[in-house]
Amino acid sequence: MKKIFWILFGLLFGIILLLFIISLVKAIQLKSSLEENEYLISESFNEIDIDVDTDVINIYASDNDVDKVIVVENESIVVETKVINDTLIIKRVDKRNFFDRLFSFGKYQIDLYLSNEVIESLDIESSTGNITINKGLTFGNVEIEGSTGNITFSSNVNKNMSKIRLKIENIVNYC
Repeated sequence: MKKIFWILFGLLFGIILLLFIISLVKAIQLKSSLEENEYLISESFNEIDIDVDTDVINIYASDNDVDKVIVVENESIVVETKVINDTLIIKRVDKRNFFDRLFSFGKYQIDLYLSNEVIESLDIESSTGNITINKGLTFGNVEIEGSTGNITFSSNVNKNMSKIRLKIENIVNYC
């Protein structure tokens, strides 16, 4: 009976180890397929909602009156950008299965360029990654929430800086 137990345990351990190795190899392959893509935003909006997991987020005032998002992504981990009810929604979508999510290599980044210098609302939810909101923009309401990373906020807020919160706080700069 003990012999059967150890055989089954060995088989189970071998299967788990094999899945672990396959996941690691796929993560390395995904890192090599990362590419930078640019998406122009043609619809008007006055609110921004960003929901990501492990991204570096940079928000800039646009130099050329063009709203655009530049993202680092691949075919399995993409960024969806759309405008619904005057709200620009930016969301990272991970299409990988459970075992492929065990490892993630690479630097995922979102650079948002805004032509409108005044935005009514900015809402960012991020698990891990640095968030930088550069000078030259004004927001009505701001809410930024994350787990780890640095937040640098150099823009203006007119009405309500309702929440800037990290579970492990490291707010570098608030001007």
